[in-house]
Amino acid sequence: MNGGRSLFGPSESFQKGAGFGPRLFRWLRYLLCVPTHPSHAKFFTVRILWGAMLMSTLIYAYVAFSVLKAEPRETDTMVMALTGIAAVILVLSFVIPRILLKAGLPSIEPEILEEVDPTHETVFRDAPRTTRLFKDPLQVMNDAYPVVFTPMILRFALSEAIAVIGIVTASMGYPKSISAAFIAGGFVRLVFAVPTIRDDIIKPVETHYDATFSAEQVGQPSAEATEA
Repeated sequence: MNGGRSLFGPSESFQKGAGFGPRLFRWLRYLLCVPTHPSHAKFFTVRILWGAMLMSTLIYAYVAFSVLKAEPRETDTMVMALTGIAAVILVLSFVIPRILLKAGLPSIEPEILEEVDPTHETVFRDAPRTTRLFKDPLQVMNDAYPVVFTPMILRFALSEAIAVIGIVTASMGYPKSISAAFIAGGFVRLVFAVPTIRDDIIKPVETHYDATFSAEQVGQPSAEATEA
């Protein structure tokens, strides 16, 4: 198992790297790596969908600049209206998925165990510190997947919709710079919407239930990921 196949995604040291180049390379290796742990397989489908939508924005750029041939048109209030729509879509791409996720998390209903934390030092008459763990982490992952799937796909679709506005402006004959701005905005939003198991499943579930996953049972970060 390499650094890209951890359930929790790249560690902090894994993400820092020695500079932008190595950092970008490590992220690409992580994103393109096929998961090998059972809890990763379903999530890889989401990553494929994300990659397809990301590539579609590049296709939109090609169509807008090389295929569409519309009569030139001056910038008018329609551009301002489309800009406002894009801004609303951008906000909704953050808000709506979060609302849906928050509403769906209570349906998981996992079994939680409380164990004494062996790393916590207690003094005389102090109560030992306990750690809340999910009894069956793999089952929790499977139950959480349908809950997080819809918010993630909606996040991707709304992000892509910003780029679609660029196609609309190009077909209407507005300056190419306007189309480029919308398409680039959708592309950047999709880049930052990259799905990760830690951010889209682990953190929301752990936060909602105030419990942690057992790394030994669902795949733990490798030594390679924590080096350098």
